[in-house]
Amino acid sequence: MHPFGERLAKLMGAKPVVFMKNHGVLVTGDTVAQAYRRLYRIERVCREAGASDIRVLRGVEDMKAHEKGLDNTATPHDLALLLEAMPPEAIEILARQEFNEGIPAGVPPGTRVAHKTGDITRHYHDAALVFPPGRKPYVLVVMTRGFETKEEAAAVVREISRTVWHSVVDSAR
Repeated sequence: MHPFGERLAKLMGAKPVVFMKNHGVLVTGDTVAQAYRRLYRIERVCREAGASDIRVLRGVEDMKAHEKGLDNTATPHDLALLLEAMPPEAIEILARQEFNEGIPAGVPPGTRVAHKTGDITRHYHDAALVFPPGRKPYVLVVMTRGFETKEEAAAVVREISRTVWHSVVDSAR
């Protein structure tokens, strides 16, 4: 077994669902049908939180499903609702995210940011809870598409984050 696979198997143990700080949700089952039912339940919880436009129709790299038009979708509004509904334990996982070239790079160093990035060909997203010192946190979700590289998209997200910080935090002082 590949070393990453061994680490992942040890991490999961008997847990059927694991939230990974850098990669998202990993769902397993004894059968594909069982894994799908668990994934469906996660989508249903999203709906209960008000995130009505999220669709989980395939695995990220399932190109056969993509060719059939089965694509996962979300809106910035849905992601913001989910961030606002997260329990403290989930926020702590997101606060340990290691890919910090987007929203966290646009706020002052040391600012706590709990966020989830995502990228796939010509799409880059970052959804965050930003915790400015001495004030309530704010939610920022930026979803991009059409950039040639992840680095170009992350630079735009970083600038949006910087602009929002100045508007929300600096202007309130």
